[in-house]
Amino acid sequence: MQGKGKGPLPLHSIPKPNNKTKVVYTEDWTHPVTQLRKKMLEELQRRNYSHRTAKTYIRIVREFAEHFHQSPDKLGPEQIRQYQAHLFQTKKLAPATVSQYVSALRFLFVKTLRRHYLAEYIPFPKCSPRLPTCAQPRRGGPAD
Repeated sequence: MQGKGKGPLPLHSIPKPNNKTKVVYTEDWTHPVTQLRKKMLEELQRRNYSHRTAKTYIRIVREFAEHFHQSPDKLGPEQIRQYQAHLFQTKKLAPATVSQYVSALRFLFVKTLRRHYLAEYIPFPKCSPRLPTCAQPRRGGPAD
């Protein structure tokens, strides 16, 4: 595996390959990779996403696939809805964290799989606005 920002991203399977999944291997022949994952990594690199974002998106898509025990390209709007509910209700994730999951799933379905119609089924959760933290002004005059 290469350093941050250098060379290809490390490749692992999404989801674990079965007999029907075509598998590609990295240079060390230990990390199997599905065609879908390879395509997603290529799209992330082509758009110059950071290494960290790519790693996070791949992890999120892997978790999504593992949750349903199916390849993500076999899943649709109903599973996306169920998964978002699972993130809030079972995993108790904050809206900002779920937004990250939404971004990863939107990237997969809209950019990688080119299913533009699915974007409407992957809504961003409403997040509370963050107010800036300011230093409190001192009351009264300067201390003598």
